[in-house]
Amino acid sequence: MTHNVFETEADSFTSTCDKASRLGINKRPELFTDLTKRYLAHGSRVLDYGCGPGRIAHRLASEGFRVTGVDPSPAMIAHAIAQRRDGLDLTFLVLETTGSSRDKLVATQRNSHLTTDELIVQMKCQAFDGIVCSSVIEYARDTGAFLLTIRSLLRPNGVLIISFANKFSVWRAYVHITGKGTFTSMQPQTWSRRQFRRHLVQSGFTIIDEPLYFESACDKYRPTRWMSRLSSVGLLGVYVARRD
Repeated sequence: MTHNVFETEADSFTSTCDKASRLGINKRPELFTDLTKRYLAHGSRVLDYGCGPGRIAHRLASEGFRVTGVDPSPAMIAHAIAQRRDGLDLTFLVLETTGSSRDKLVATQRNSHLTTDELIVQMKCQAFDGIVCSSVIEYARDTGAFLLTIRSLLRPNGVLIISFANKFSVWRAYVHITGKGTFTSMQPQTWSRRQFRRHLVQSGFTIIDEPLYFESACDKYRPTRWMSRLSSVGLLGVYVARRD
């Protein structure tokens, strides 16, 4: 159901994101890029897991990272591929969900198919230095299993930059009351900072930066770092963790 909505709404989702970026109120690419630059060396190999239309992945590649973006929606990946990528080390793949635990990765430019298990085997030889994961885990059926898969794709001491749906956001309550936010209303899982931290630690990660919160009306005012630490603000929080 969730995958179908993202597929059918890919055009409007991408258009909304791009409009918000032009207006200066879409802080997500900027936030994830800043955190990636802070914790990973220039030229590091980065996986954008659940890349959507590829705006974060594109920005990271523009900053000199070697980026692979994957997403289960072919329509989203079509938007990602449509971006100008001249001179960028940037690849997009479709994560083909099969309804079982053995999802497939479909290389959009090579017509090859890899199961998740096969991808993990390959990545153990050349694992990613970092993974960014924005607005994905709240839709996962099993939080622990999802994090373990992510961990297996990271090299030892690799960095995970991951957002989570913030349970205590005042803005979330407003969105639910007003009925705004198609994707926000579909998020089946939300967490407090401590709850999500516990999931990360139990899955073999060490926290290296406490969450920053974003995605609210405050974003357009460029909130200070102190304000961004307030859990009552953003729909989403973002943790930075290191693989043990």
